[in-house]
Amino acid sequence: MSDLLFVVIIVVFFLLARMFVRACDRIIGADEEATTPTATAPTPTEPKQVAA
Repeated sequence: MSDLLFVVIIVVFFLLARMFVRACDRIIGADEEATTPTATAPTPTEPKQVAA
């Protein structure tokens, strides 16, 4: 029974966290920078050797 209670508490916690994020997105808007690629994104470069 305690295992089931633990699972229910974990599920409720994540549902509340998701609702909190959605509420914050409504207030301040979605993070556009993280969701859309930009033309100024850095291109990958060759790694530099810093030690022998």
